[in-house]
Amino acid sequence: KESNVFNYDWYYNEPFIKTTIFIAVRTLIILLLFFSNPCPAQDKLTIYFDVDKSKIKDHFKTNLNDLFIDYDYLSVDSIQYIGFSDTTGNVKSNMWLSERRARTVEKYCRKLFPEEVYTATYAKGEGTKLNDAENRKVEMIIHQKPQKKAQIRSDSEYWPQLF
Repeated sequence: KESNVFNYDWYYNEPFIKTTIFIAVRTLIILLLFFSNPCPAQDKLTIYFDVDKSKIKDHFKTNLNDLFIDYDYLSVDSIQYIGFSDTTGNVKSNMWLSERRARTVEKYCRKLFPEEVYTATYAKGEGTKLNDAENRKVEMIIHQKPQKKAQIRSDSEYWPQLF
């Protein structure tokens, strides 16, 4: 009887083949789902406040008004307003203040974006930054609707031809 140096039993092993096919199919599905539709974009704008205040400063109002110019309001899907406060005062009053700040910014932006834009307001309370001035803020996260591949412009439309 002739002896074979190579053992091909692993190749014909049924559980091994099933596992390999399962992993290949799963990877293919994940790749198709990931690359079929572009991910929706999001931007963040931060608005800072004075100590124990929820009034929006004038230069931040200008930034908020410019949002309407910068964004096509039809492309905006939703906006999250996340309020923060510094560590001065007790936790309960800081939660209340951070919520009040978030609601103030939301109310101001209601007149900028149409009613169809979904908004959510959250209060995080005390922030995590060491500098208290950086914690007195509202983070405004703007989620845009995903675009279809036909709507995405090529780089040549953004950049002039150099050659």
